Amino acid sequence: MLTIAGCKNANQYCRNSVPGGRPNILLITTDQQRKDSLGIYNQLCQGGTKALPFRDKIGVPGAADANSVGTKHKNLGDETYWRKAIAIHHGSVKMIDEEIGTIVDTLKKHNLYEHTMIIFTSDHGDYLGNHGFTFKGFPAYEEVYNVPFVVKNAGQVKRPIRTNALIGHVDIAPTVLNAAGIDIPEQMHGVSQMEVLTGKRDKIRKAFVIENRAVEKGFYQKMLVTDQYKIVMYMDQDYGELYDMVTDPNQYENLWDMKSYQALKRSLLGQLLAEDVIAGQNKESTQKNTHEILNELSLQMHAEEPVLPRTSYS
Repeated sequence: MLTIAGCKNANQYCRNSVPGGRPNILLITTDQQRKDSLGIYNQLCQGGTKALPFRDKIGVPGAADANSVGTKHKNLGDETYWRKAIAIHHGSVKMIDEEIGTIVDTLKKHNLYEHTMIIFTSDHGDYLGNHGFTFKGFPAYEEVYNVPFVVKNAGQVKRPIRTNALIGHVDIAPTVLNAAGIDIPEQMHGVSQMEVLTGKRDKIRKAFVIENRAVEKGFYQKMLVTDQYKIVMYMDQDYGELYDMVTDPNQYENLWDMKSYQALKRSLLGQLLAEDVIAGQNKESTQKNTHEILNELSLQMHAEEPVLPRTSYS
């Protein structure tokens, strides 16, 4: 049974559960605001805002011109504004951490913790002024796309594991089904990450495909992320973005048009076209040139239009 609840109701749900009873899935969405969140923000600001992290490099857009998008902020050059915004953000994170902690305490109190798999993640991040943007949006930067992913297995791992493996939201359902001993439907796009989570394999994926369809039609962004590179293409456009995430993790140097990276660009776009993303699996590589690959990717994108409202992000 799948139940959706806020943190306030989640504790009561856990108290009513029975160890060894019917398996349940509880999807918890945290409360966006709480009266004491301002107090938490004040605690974070004690001693001044200089202790809060702030990137000095802002206002650096990617290859795509994002000036017409609402994520550009009017207070871009006001460092005091952004330090306060970041402090409030940290206060919100602390609030969420405390509320999730009450649920963990309830699970332990009622002997459910060892029998429970917990997955903590987020749908997206926030630019918080980095690259000159705020909130979320289509620019393909890590502040929005690289989100927390913390898993507590149901009594299967006795020591913590930290991994750099590529894991995404599309892998959550197959992983949960695998952990529960249930067959994974073939039509699911994701893969089980249980072997990574239990330390049996370093990685399952060699790449990840991310899509952003922010409007019903006319705009479509698609990217491929590997252990080292991120490539971003846009429907019906010759421009794009290519970053070396090892040497340039903050994505300030776009390699898309650099002559020495053209072979790599074509190879990564071919991998994106084939959706060749599973480690140890090599799909047939295309012999098309870069322009032909971009055209074929755009044709695929147009074939999916129009998308329904509020189903455009993936």
